[in-house]
Amino acid sequence: MMEKHSHSILIQDLDLKSEVYSTEETKDMSDDKNPLRQINEMHRLMKRFFRKHDGYDREYLQDWLNLLWFIMNEPEDKYDKVLSFMKLAVSSPKRVRYRDVMSGKHD
Repeated sequence: MMEKHSHSILIQDLDLKSEVYSTEETKDMSDDKNPLRQINEMHRLMKRFFRKHDGYDREYLQDWLNLLWFIMNEPEDKYDKVLSFMKLAVSSPKRVRYRDVMSGKHD
């Protein structure tokens, strides 16, 4: 039996249509006509984000991606975003103790 890749499984399970574009097809297109523009822009922003935070531990990559997702998505208003973040932080079951962080014993 042939092993399925995650992309094809999602396409099949969610009843989606797969569109594939080669680099050759898109390299000479203007940005407004390039179907991969949004993906390329997100990739550029992610690279920039990770370069500015290059001391991150790859074990916590998902947490960094979650933070980037939070930054990039709504609410647009920065004060609403801070309020939203504070609500998430207060309602989180995880607790960070100052002593644990400062002693270097955190995981």
